[in-house]
Amino acid sequence: MHSRQRPLYLALALLAVASCTAAITAQQAAPSAPADWLISPAESQGLDQDKPSSDLIPSRPMTRGGDQVDLNDGPQVEVINPNAGQVSSPLEIHIRFHATSAPVDIGSLEIHVQKWVLGAFHGNLDLSPRLQPYLAGNELHVANQNIPKGRYKLTYLIKDMHGERTTGAIVLEVN
Repeated sequence: MHSRQRPLYLALALLAVASCTAAITAQQAAPSAPADWLISPAESQGLDQDKPSSDLIPSRPMTRGGDQVDLNDGPQVEVINPNAGQVSSPLEIHIRFHATSAPVDIGSLEIHVQKWVLGAFHGNLDLSPRLQPYLAGNELHVANQNIPKGRYKLTYLIKDMHGERTTGAIVLEVN
């Protein structure tokens, strides 16, 4: 290689490396389609494979120290969206919690999901950790979340600062 050509080859090599680096950086920085799956198709299929489940959160009275405890002495729950019944994906979940005898403990919120398969609800997927970022004040508000087609039961439990609990469920048919 001639000494005059060496700078030219070096410049071309540097240009090629810079071009590749820029292309890789642009590809990594390019926005991809948002996932926005509250329940992914794989998770939905996993629920299909699970055995039938009983209620995830008891909705009947329990006893504590020999006394009957009503599980709905905690915060009042106002489900704004979705309405129970048939819904389309993506959907919005908007639930407001109202204090009764003590302030709402929003950090105590638990939400689990089960899927209807062959005449019974199956599985147990805890959605609580992925819904935590959508809690503000005494509300849960999640928009544009996809759920695969099927019938699901969202079961919730919320407590107040005195430990009084409220439970409930929303059954959705996703088209």
